[in-house]
Amino acid sequence: MIKQNLTALLFLFLFSGMVIAQSQKDTLRLDVRNTIKLAVQNNPDLKRVSLNEDILQKQIAGAKSTAFPQVKINSGFKDNFALPQQLLPGEIFGLEGQIPVQFGTRYTLNAGAEVSQLLFSKEYIENIKKLDAAEKTYHLQTLSTMEDLIYQVASVYIQIQITKEQSQILKANLDRIVQLVEMAEAQFNNGIIKKLDVDQLKVNKTNLETELSNIQIGILQQKNLMKFYLALDKHSEILLTEDLINRKPEELSDSLLLNENLNYQILQQQQKITELDNDVIKAGYYPTLSTFFQYNYAGQGNELNFNEDNYYGFWSGVWGLNLSIPVFDGLQKQRKLEENKLRLLQIDQNKMQLKNASQLEFDNAGIKLNQNKKLINTQQDNMKLAQELYDVTKLSYQEGVAPLTELLNAETSLKQAQSQYLTALLNYKLAELEHIKVSGQLAKLIQNQSKK
Repeated sequence: MIKQNLTALLFLFLFSGMVIAQSQKDTLRLDVRNTIKLAVQNNPDLKRVSLNEDILQKQIAGAKSTAFPQVKINSGFKDNFALPQQLLPGEIFGLEGQIPVQFGTRYTLNAGAEVSQLLFSKEYIENIKKLDAAEKTYHLQTLSTMEDLIYQVASVYIQIQITKEQSQILKANLDRIVQLVEMAEAQFNNGIIKKLDVDQLKVNKTNLETELSNIQIGILQQKNLMKFYLALDKHSEILLTEDLINRKPEELSDSLLLNENLNYQILQQQQKITELDNDVIKAGYYPTLSTFFQYNYAGQGNELNFNEDNYYGFWSGVWGLNLSIPVFDGLQKQRKLEENKLRLLQIDQNKMQLKNASQLEFDNAGIKLNQNKKLINTQQDNMKLAQELYDVTKLSYQEGVAPLTELLNAETSLKQAQSQYLTALLNYKLAELEHIKVSGQLAKLIQNQSKK
């Protein structure tokens, strides 16, 4: 089963942490690999799609069973309470005119067995090939659903990590503004600054508290989304233990691995199934040969008893061959072949469209990745510069050299620089994840692990 084979999947690109999920004080501690493992095991949508494979396997088994011997046992009882009459010429009995005569007995009992066996059917052979190809299509659809699930889980994991970092930065900013408020109140009490300055700092403090509260709500919402993907109870507590922010960039493919794209492979399978369907249709022109064997018992009597003078029983048996040769079907097969020819052209167009779209996504992912990589470096320098500016302005304010407005501007600039850095970092991590998916690396890894 796919889910069992995917334990090895969990060394996935960003996912090399070794923390094992465990329950401690009702908190589930998860690194990325165990988060993915839990999602693959529990996600209802993935289970729903994988059930299609099981259903098709049963259908294939049912189709193959028609090649096994077919055995039937039948029995019956008849009460001919009003026997039919037939007119016969009276001359037969030395009489004139027509004489009504009844034929048969009132009660009839019969039982028998019939065995049949398909000997040759090209249509059956080709149809089994088609069903086997359909089984691979369903398997690819399961892997495609799994790929989307892994991508979504990893994406949410990254967002939670970045949002937590943003929360820590806001807390640090809030601590600074609290210190400034305390210092400003002391200066106000000593008559150094106006009450307006104190109020302005308090407004900034309230704004930061509100922003921090919204961030914490965002974390809860992201965790709820993660629980949804993992099919966990909403009251479950989860702790994401792996630090993805400071990880080094992953090795990324420098070219599009189109043949690893699961949707592209599904289209290829659909093309193969349509071609096999042509073979099934053409096989309908071939004869079908089967054999049969029947052995029956029939008993008759005019009364409901088995007395020798009333009841007579007979055995009969027959075997033979049935040969069915199709001659003319009103051009039905020809029309189906023409329809499949159009379907193949349609699939070719879908493949071309997917190829172009995949190349576009790959190119855009690369552009986005490089752009955000440059932004990270720029924003890191900008954040350091903003921190230095804030420290100098704060010191100048404490010494009474700089006005409060300069300090507030420096504090706002620092917060903006930190926010822009985290945004660039989030976009880079998500772009890296997207690149791994659209390039086909993720699909290749999933398929390799599912074969083990």
